Formats: sequence, C-alpha cells, structure tokens
Amino acid sequence: MAAPSSPPAAAPTSSAIGGVNGGDDPAQVKGSEVDTSWVGSDAACSAWLDDNGSGALAGVLNTSLGQSCIAELHRSDGMAYTLRASWGAAKTSSVPDTGYTMWICVRNANNSSDEPCSPHFRMNGSTPVRQ
Repeated sequence: MAAPSSPPAAAPTSSAIGGVNGGDDPAQVKGSEVDTSWVGSDAACSAWLDDNGSGALAGVLNTSLGQSCIAELHRSDGMAYTLRASWGAAKTSSVPDTGYTMWICVRNANNSSDEPCSPHFRMNGSTPVRQ
C-alpha cells in the first residue's frame, strides 16, 4: 500500500487592507519593496514581501492616490498569484517559502511596460534571506 501523499499547499488568497507605506510596515522584508515609476500624472504603485516569522511570506500591494495597481507574487516552483487594488492596499495570505525562493513584481494597471520586481528571497529557518 502506497503512503498517502501530502495534499498540495492551499492557493494564496488576498484581502483588502488599509493603505500602508512599506517603510511603516513592521513585517516588511527589508529590501523587498519595489515601486513603479511616477509617469506624468500616474502615481507610483508599490509592493513588498511580508514576513510573519513562521517560514511563510505574504505579498503586499499598496496604491497611491487611487491608482489601479497590479502585483504578482511568485514562488520558484511556478506558483504565481495576482493581487489587484484601486484604493488602499491588498495583502495575500502567507505562502510557505521553505525550500523555495519568492519575489514580487508590481505595475500600474495602465502601464504594463513598467513592471519592476523585487530581489528573490529564501528562508533560512524563519528568517528571509536575499538571494
């Protein structure tokens, strides 16, 4: 009889949160924040990784001045999750990172050519480390 396989990890979910500046987020993984460019009247969108100390990371997307923003949270096994927000911010549920690297990319919904991505991070125990 074959041993039961472990179920696949649950897909991330996201929820709206109040707008927050990455520098004011105490759970922000330092060095993971990325911002879009300020072009004409378009304000910047920003995104970063959050660490809850458990070996799992979350993605945060923050809008600026009511801009429509999109962020994509990536894990090195091919998992990707898209966050969208037009006001305030959005945050994903925590995604297990042990054995993988994770990063986040962000863009203004009206400008798909400007999509900067954060450096890749992996977990060293329960501490995120830049790759």
